[in-house]
Amino acid sequence: MAIKKKQETRGKRENLRGRRILITAGPTWVPIDSVRVISNIATGRTGIILARQARKKGAKVTLFLGPSNINLQDKSIDIRHFKFFNDLTACFFLSDNKI
Repeated sequence: MAIKKKQETRGKRENLRGRRILITAGPTWVPIDSVRVISNIATGRTGIILARQARKKGAKVTLFLGPSNINLQDKSIDIRHFKFFNDLTACFFLSDNKI
């Protein structure tokens, strides 16, 4: 009985194995002139939590992270940093993750 429970738990924990997941997190800046930008106050915290949980469940995770003061040093997550919307677009189209 204990072995069966352990196998069921492992299956639930790794139910994203073999999946590739792309998550965007943090603010995105859009310049409106040479000095000003339009942005939002996102911290990126929710996206980072989602990325960590997906990785724990076995997924290969790519995280596009906008300007953030959160220091994420997780070697198991492919982190791509960006600031401006055009950088985000370039990250996506130059990504080797054919999502």
